[in-house]
Amino acid sequence: MNYPYYTGNPENHQKTPVALPVSRRAGQEDPAGYLPDPALVDAVNVALLLGQPLLLTGEAGAGKTQLAYSVAWELGFAPPLKFETKSTSTARDLFYTYDTLSRFHAAQTGEGSNNSLDYLAYNALGLAILRANEEAEVKKYLPKDFSHGGVRWF
Repeated sequence: MNYPYYTGNPENHQKTPVALPVSRRAGQEDPAGYLPDPALVDAVNVALLLGQPLLLTGEAGAGKTQLAYSVAWELGFAPPLKFETKSTSTARDLFYTYDTLSRFHAAQTGEGSNNSLDYLAYNALGLAILRANEEAEVKKYLPKDFSHGGVRWF
């Protein structure tokens, strides 16, 4: 199908999905193509040598997250755990969010799980804590569909 992809005309209905162009952003997020400033490379290596965290600051879009993905990729680790904060975020949000409405709906209708853990979604810091411990040690805190995957050091 040629551009425009969408015309708003019901007569242009396709029986099968059309091939859409691939976003250029997907390639920009590939850590293999990231080229950090040499001073930033030095800062990362100093933090690694000292065994201390590296606090990155900067405007949105400056490349803080891309650096984290690049470091993890180059050192052979899984992609970093990511938490996107907003003005309404609280400290608790780093650990987990709880789906109160779904839990209330389940309690009222009798549908769904009676286990409160099944309405819990762990966020970056909560996942890091859970995955830094043996599954047997944290099993009582895990929702039924949670995949621990074994102890991992990030």
